[in-house]
Amino acid sequence: ATYVNPSHPLPPGCNIRVLGMAPGANLVALKVFPAGGFAFNSTILQALDWAVTNDHADVINESFGSNQFPDTNDDPTAGFNEQLVHAGIVVVERSGDSAFENTIGSPASAPDVISVGASTQFRLYAQTASNGFQLGNGNYRSDAVSALSSSGFTQPGRTIDLLAPGDLGWALCTPNLTLYFDCADNNGNPASLQEFGGTSESAPLTAGTAALVIQA
Repeated sequence: ATYVNPSHPLPPGCNIRVLGMAPGANLVALKVFPAGGFAFNSTILQALDWAVTNDHADVINESFGSNQFPDTNDDPTAGFNEQLVHAGIVVVERSGDSAFENTIGSPASAPDVISVGASTQFRLYAQTASNGFQLGNGNYRSDAVSALSSSGFTQPGRTIDLLAPGDLGWALCTPNLTLYFDCADNNGNPASLQEFGGTSESAPLTAGTAALVIQA
């Protein structure tokens, strides 16, 4: 209730509980992107090598990518991912948020990774009474293909494998706006939650599902 804008109030004590997709999993987070959002291929490959050599990861999630043309699977990360899959490691990759271009990014275009697009989860709009939800009839429809999700076919002819929620959901956040400027509520105050989405949400949800399958 304290997250939302006072113009669209919720009853006091209305709380949200965030539970991970695979709450018992061991997670390893490797930071390769500095401020600005661009990383070197060599840094990404070093992190992937560390994940499997030192941390012995069973599942790797990659919520990043690029849109090189032509896309002939010469992307070094795509090639490395193929080797990981052949070694028995599950690699999950977001398809991208380029639906307006209908373009699947690399390394999601690699043949053997699990390429994941985004589906809708409009419950968040209902929970926050935002994005025009308060002007509707009070109902919402989730589990449709999100308008932001990359799809279509790659140059070699593959398409995405799965859809998972990505428009929009909740993520945990560190309420320090100096370090994490997105960790703010709808009033601009520091918050332990943030509205998060895109296929970069869909991929880790799928990676969590893969972890549950391995556990089972």
